[in-house]
Amino acid sequence: AVVSTQSTGKEQEAQTQSGNMRITFDNPPKFFIRKCMSEDEIFSIPSSDTDENIWRITKKDENIIVSYNGEEVINFSVADSPAKCRKMWSENTQFMKFMLEDNASSGYR
Repeated sequence: AVVSTQSTGKEQEAQTQSGNMRITFDNPPKFFIRKCMSEDEIFSIPSSDTDENIWRITKKDENIIVSYNGEEVINFSVADSPAKCRKMWSENTQFMKFMLEDNASSGYR
């Protein structure tokens, strides 16, 4: 899944990126946060008995939290990241979009 969050400015409805995260469902699964990380980081996905898998991406304080079926799997702090990372993720998010290369997501709510 590749997610880009956007904020919309009043002037000419300009869009400013307020986050960009890639999750790769390889073996092992990896994630990458644009402007914050220099390389992919491995994380674990708990086993699941359900056919529907719910991923939740939350910006909370200075953290980017990803949960899988209610269980936290990524908790990334932007506090010690470069200034460009902190600035991008501090923007208010108006909407999300999945990038063209995303072939794992069926939608968001």
